[in-house]
Amino acid sequence: MKKYLLIILAIIINLNAKNDYIEIYTSYANITQIHLSGRVIDIKDKKTTTSKSYSAFFNSERKNIPIFMSLNNYNYTSKTDDEGYFVFDINTSYSINNEQDVILKTKDINSTKNIKLFIPSIKKHLGVISDFDDTVIVSNVTNKFKLLYNTFVKSYSQRELVSSIRDQINSIVNSNNLKQNSAFFIISGSPYQLKNNINNFLNLHNFPKREILTKKIHGKNKDSLSATISYKYDKIVKLIKMYPQVTWVLFGDSGEKDAQIYIKVKNNYPNNIKDIYIRDVKTKKVAKLKNELLPFKTDGCSYFPDGTLTNNKKWLNCCIDHDKSYYKGGTKNQKLIADKKLKNCVKNLGYPNIAKLMFFGVQLAGDAKYDTPYRWGYGWKINRYYDKINEKEDELFND
Repeated sequence: MKKYLLIILAIIINLNAKNDYIEIYTSYANITQIHLSGRVIDIKDKKTTTSKSYSAFFNSERKNIPIFMSLNNYNYTSKTDDEGYFVFDINTSYSINNEQDVILKTKDINSTKNIKLFIPSIKKHLGVISDFDDTVIVSNVTNKFKLLYNTFVKSYSQRELVSSIRDQINSIVNSNNLKQNSAFFIISGSPYQLKNNINNFLNLHNFPKREILTKKIHGKNKDSLSATISYKYDKIVKLIKMYPQVTWVLFGDSGEKDAQIYIKVKNNYPNNIKDIYIRDVKTKKVAKLKNELLPFKTDGCSYFPDGTLTNNKKWLNCCIDHDKSYYKGGTKNQKLIADKKLKNCVKNLGYPNIAKLMFFGVQLAGDAKYDTPYRWGYGWKINRYYDKINEKEDELFND
């Protein structure tokens, strides 16, 4: 009887045992820096290339367990968070190359995973940073129903390729004529769980070797689903700093805010960006992007009276001066200075209450986040939000 009880107990323990499976989400490096992230889940939840996209969101994570990494006989330890995610951000005292294996494992002896880091060549060359949805694959991001249908109902092999973007990217990478990898990164707003599908699609259509950066949408230190600009901007800047030998070509689309993000990057890092290409989701055409300064125009005090009943242009000049500042744009502090100047101008004409009302109106309605014809920085064809005006651009306003 005791023997049978032990057998039953062993079966129960075995049924409840968890075997670790290590998923990798990012694994890129330069010769001394490593960024590697992933998640540890129960191996029974491991997905295959034929799994539906939505299935990747349903699994049993391995919470708060140690995970070990070894490279060049050096050992590192991290820990999964309450959703099973882990990160290794490491500065090494030795050089790393493409041929070296990185070994990851947990305390589960069957969990060992060997990977190779994506390391672009140290030679000067052209690199590519590209958006994914509606840039290299048709997703219909602006139509949420179609987006969900394309993402979760269709398989990656049924999705439509933007072949012109693929051909441009391949042409750039091939022109480098390097033995090692060219720098090619996909930055997507999709969650980690969809990375495999993105990778499968890119493999199917013969894109060059690359690294894919996606969003962590839950757990600690998650990426905001709505903060598109800061998410992509920060990722691009990190790549610029990690790979100073690379001059970048950026690809995006008009569906969200790629143009604004890329212009912001180019304004702040002009020597690191060669070209920007944007695919228009309506016309399907791809064109090189350059922000243009439109001719100055003023609508006076916009939707507010230009003066009193007896003098209908009493504070019009105050508004025109204010428009000159708004046309140019700049930082958020510069906007505040311009708004206060308008307030003081009207106040000095003898209308303190009107001045307060106008100040409140422009502070709220003139915010750069609104794509209105009277927003802060309205002189630029593409909204720059609160980017600083550099010296070269400043000369445009003095012509």
